[in-house]
Amino acid sequence: MKRQQLYFLIGAALVLAIAGTIFQLVRSAGWKGEATDLEPFAKLPVNSVEKLVIKSSKDTATLQKTSDIWTVAERNGYPADFSKIRELMTSLWEFKVVRQLDVGPSQFGRLNILTPGQGDHSGVELDLADASGKSIKSLIFGKTFGGENSSQDQEEEGPSGDGRFVYDPSEKDKVYLSKENFYTVDPSPKNWLDKDFIKAE
Repeated sequence: MKRQQLYFLIGAALVLAIAGTIFQLVRSAGWKGEATDLEPFAKLPVNSVEKLVIKSSKDTATLQKTSDIWTVAERNGYPADFSKIRELMTSLWEFKVVRQLDVGPSQFGRLNILTPGQGDHSGVELDLADASGKSIKSLIFGKTFGGENSSQDQEEEGPSGDGRFVYDPSEKDKVYLSKENFYTVDPSPKNWLDKDFIKAE
């Protein structure tokens, strides 16, 4: 190989390496974070929660405790599936963080953690309240990652396996990557109905 061709190949390789480094720096801007075993809601007073409002841009499910029975407000107070409510509360209490990210508002749409009603990239909001209606915690659940339906973007954004981006508005610009996808954060009222309440004998 001629010396001129060798110099050309070395120069091209250096240009590609520099371009790749710049691309990664731009891509990671605003995505600084670190791996952690944080359990941010381990002290959440789950026994005080007597109302849950799960809202998306298209639907809302209001679950509230009435005379010691959980009901679905959008279905005229029909009994709710308590096992599903218990599963959701347990998953919050045992919430484990894979990574905590510092994410600016400009990236919220990409993670689907915009407040419901703010466009196609909004998330699912979960509000927890006590018997008096006082808010205990509010969270926004965004894009899921991992699994068979994950895209290339999702695989680059999060680790392998099922999980979800979760935003806590009380922690400015802090976004958690959870270890699970929180499928129980469902804004559809019909999916919360207790199907065993009335059974044909």
